[in-house]
Amino acid sequence: MLKTLYWYLSRELLRVTLLATVAFTLVMTVFAIIEPLRKRGLETAQVAMLFVYTTPVMLSLTLPFAALFAAVIVYGRFAQEREMLACRASGISTMTLMKPALFLGVIITVISMTLTNFVAPEMARRGEKAVVENIEKIVTHKIQKQGHFKLKNLIVHASKVIDIEDLAPGQAEQDGNGNQLMTGVVIAQLKNHKLQAFLAGTARFRIEDTPTGKCLIPAATDWVGPITNSTSVRISGKSLTEQSVADLLEEGILIEDIARDKPAFYTWDQMVRTLQDPTRHGEIRRGMENIVRVIRYNRFLHDVAYTLRGGKFYKKFRTDTTEYAIYAPVVTVSGHRATLRADEDANGKPRLVVLRETAAGGSKRSYSARTGRIEVDYNALTRVALVTIELIGDVQATNVSGETPRSESMPRAQIPLPAEDGGELQAADVYRNPKDYTQDPVLLKQIEALRNDRERKIIGDIHAEMHARIAFGLCCMLLVAMGAALGVIFKGGQVLSAFAITVVPATGMIILILMGKKMISNPKSSDLAGMIAIWGGLAAMLVGNMVIYHRLSKK
Repeated sequence: MLKTLYWYLSRELLRVTLLATVAFTLVMTVFAIIEPLRKRGLETAQVAMLFVYTTPVMLSLTLPFAALFAAVIVYGRFAQEREMLACRASGISTMTLMKPALFLGVIITVISMTLTNFVAPEMARRGEKAVVENIEKIVTHKIQKQGHFKLKNLIVHASKVIDIEDLAPGQAEQDGNGNQLMTGVVIAQLKNHKLQAFLAGTARFRIEDTPTGKCLIPAATDWVGPITNSTSVRISGKSLTEQSVADLLEEGILIEDIARDKPAFYTWDQMVRTLQDPTRHGEIRRGMENIVRVIRYNRFLHDVAYTLRGGKFYKKFRTDTTEYAIYAPVVTVSGHRATLRADEDANGKPRLVVLRETAAGGSKRSYSARTGRIEVDYNALTRVALVTIELIGDVQATNVSGETPRSESMPRAQIPLPAEDGGELQAADVYRNPKDYTQDPVLLKQIEALRNDRERKIIGDIHAEMHARIAFGLCCMLLVAMGAALGVIFKGGQVLSAFAITVVPATGMIILILMGKKMISNPKSSDLAGMIAIWGGLAAMLVGNMVIYHRLSKK
């Protein structure tokens, strides 16, 4: 008989839990996430795909409440129909009948922790990727509704958004293959406390894949700018190429992963790896990439200076078709630039700055000048560092077939940065032992700020997230146990009252978890107070369960 009761209760608990989960998840997913995104311009197929990615995230939230609802309904009805009284008359205690509910609570806890720690973060990341794939339509849709769109430090304004079908014949081919076109476009960027604005008569957006990630490129053929807010406002008066605008806006049009820097969207193993190596976190990684890049450029330029001061040619510059060798009697390094200058030997004979080029076919050219420069430029979109060599001041050419007139300057750009001897610097190594790689006080101070300020906050956030996930998972088991007990106590048509009463501590538990996470993330708050808030709600719920089950055990 006991096995039959267990089977009946387990079957009813699973059936009601499944039905309640489907209902709660559909309501929360459709109205809380999918509908707002659909209004931003997502197509039906993309909404369906996003629904698939969002469902596991919603399940991790709705499943505990669905199990709570099932426990209250099943045990409340079981007690209301006198079946509980019949079981007691047969010698079966109330605590024995609670075992299916407790077992369901354990299952819900395991499923909830699995979803929260492994499945939901990955699905959230894929859902974000699906939104990014459609970012072009989201941008134009928002501009059409509000007249502007903000992306990081950029504000894009357009007077009108029109469909390609409404354009005159031939205009669609001229302005691109997008579905929508913006007219009267103004893009404003705030960079280094300076405002820059670019204007175009018509423009559209396109998405490009770069080594850094997805990039939103404003495509137009009639860019004019920049307009600046310097002491004397100026307009360049010349049209800019599409690529030059992309380079100028490179920091703003890069689409970052929205959730990649938030521990709430990390899987459990990602959080563990980030605790072991904080440079895995996006914020610290980007900061260290900038620092390592500066160290790399300084090493390169000082290597050039060391070679030139030894009276030798620096011969490591190479492209696919040409090799370059540079010589200068005097070289000074400042920032990302090495300045080259000529001087005179002991006999008063001038020693010039010399650049030699050797083509793949073996042909050679040589150029000389009074001054020159070697400068490193970095493109954040392509993550490629390129070197520019320029001779300046009465450049003379020798060993050149045909007559080559003198010129004021002779630049050679787009030369890849030579590989560093011993391999590339690793951000994690520099982060752990910065003084082994640089003595620059500015860089050391930046690394120290990352380690003392940002790392401490990030590690605190990760610890808070870990504790919150464990606390919420254990809360699921206590919720189901409490729901079943209250369902037995509040019989006789008061089942919904029991559910409402059980939701109160569950809501309080969630509020305390969120409050604790905020307290830990706030540098002015105590981490201990945050941990007490996270676990305090769970402790209170545990005490409540002990009191309720002590009462039931006497029946």
